[in-house]
Amino acid sequence: MKNVFVVFIAILAFCGYAVGQEPVPEQKLSGLVLKTEKFIIQVESLNRDSYIYRSWNIDNCCVTPDLELKNGKVIHDGSGGNRRFNFENGEYSYVINYVYLGGDENVTHRLTVYKNEKEILNQPAEIIRWLD
Repeated sequence: MKNVFVVFIAILAFCGYAVGQEPVPEQKLSGLVLKTEKFIIQVESLNRDSYIYRSWNIDNCCVTPDLELKNGKVIHDGSGGNRRFNFENGEYSYVINYVYLGGDENVTHRLTVYKNEKEILNQPAEIIRWLD
């Protein structure tokens, strides 16, 4: 399992997803890769107002994502750099909470999935790469 994860990260690097420094709140976030208990998730800017969500099952990482959602929106929460990325897929909503300041010191990023506005998944997320 660990070898699959290492290979997956190597594929991301090979495809041009470079490691960058953590952005400051005023900077535009071009993208990030997160890891939850069950998924590897990539959120990347398509243009000024739209983001793409790609996810891979952590037990079955391959080049092609298991899920890809376009036209995601970012919502800025206050002036401290916190933001939410919202993606829609029919009756499902995928929300990535990116917390720059405050929050629980151990877990500040989360993936939450809703079906018909009812929460069905809520997992802490660790940022493993910044995309330039």
